[in-house]
Amino acid sequence: MKRHGLKIEELILRYKSEKNYHLLRTLTFSFVKVLFPFNQEKEKSLIKRKFVTYKILSIIIITLFFMGCVPTEDSVSIQNDLLTIKRQLKSLQTSVDMTRTSESRSKITEIRRDLGAIKKNQADIKTDIEELAENNQVFNSKLDEFNFRMTQLSQEIDLIQVRLSHQIKDSR
Repeated sequence: MKRHGLKIEELILRYKSEKNYHLLRTLTFSFVKVLFPFNQEKEKSLIKRKFVTYKILSIIIITLFFMGCVPTEDSVSIQNDLLTIKRQLKSLQTSVDMTRTSESRSKITEIRRDLGAIKKNQADIKTDIEELAENNQVFNSKLDEFNFRMTQLSQEIDLIQVRLSHQIKDSR
């Protein structure tokens, strides 16, 4: 083993001086061969197995890829159905938007009509209130006049009573 160890050290020194990649690779394989001489056959069979495995795996992946890329009749049918549904959904959305817009416009028109009627009613009510205020003033002035007249009549009645009572006293 020492004999092989010296060869390895020499190879390492040579690599350091020459800086050659292939030499380092040779050194690594030599080292593995020296330490594990019986594994070379196993290593070759392992490499063959890996190669076959990679080959089979790549064939499977490529097959799956192409199967996924090539549309079948069912997927084409599903895609057509999906496109039809999308078109119908878009036309339905447009229809709903148009309906909402026309409903909104009709509601706005109705609200404007109602608002105009409310404004007219407010103006009528204001006119009625003003008329009632005038009537109230007229009523209050007539009431004041009536009270004044009542007071005058009461005073005249009192005066007549006083005269009558004097006349009755004088006539006795």
